[in-house]
Amino acid sequence: MSASYPSPFHLSLIVDGFGTKEPCHWSLALHPPRSETCTLLQVLPDPDLLPRKSYTYSRRENVKIFHRPDTPLPSQGRILLAKLSTRQYRQLIHIIQKEPAPKNEGNGKEETCQDWCVNACINLEVDEFVEPGTSEWVYTLMGKSASEMRREAMKRGALKGGTVVWFDAVDEKGRARSMC
Repeated sequence: MSASYPSPFHLSLIVDGFGTKEPCHWSLALHPPRSETCTLLQVLPDPDLLPRKSYTYSRRENVKIFHRPDTPLPSQGRILLAKLSTRQYRQLIHIIQKEPAPKNEGNGKEETCQDWCVNACINLEVDEFVEPGTSEWVYTLMGKSASEMRREAMKRGALKGGTVVWFDAVDEKGRARSMC
């Protein structure tokens, strides 16, 4: 019987903004458990293509998960999607980097950072980095407010053996909340 070791990395969905007036911004984070910093993987609006809302892929290392100075949106939390080995970490980054950023051409539904995260989760599910059904569950969170996502994450955590998967950062007035 082999010994069980803690996973050296987590994959989390980061939720920025309250989602009450504008949709929440989503990004993916790779980080050690309980870490305050991460490798942040996201798509951001391309300023060269405004007013059309096209996006560019961004990868940044050693980024604070909460209280990031580069975003006007307050970080609300992170939802644990998977636990990874060091080898999986490298493979996962490669898969996520291949997911194209939305290039909205004005011919139908406008895709956003939320669509990009769902599409990345689909690819990760196909390659068995996340549990079956994860991408479908993340899809159900699209367009919801941060507080609705928190409730859904807590419910899903309870279904997975009581694991809390949401970590509050700040309230609507910008005050720090305790981390669960």
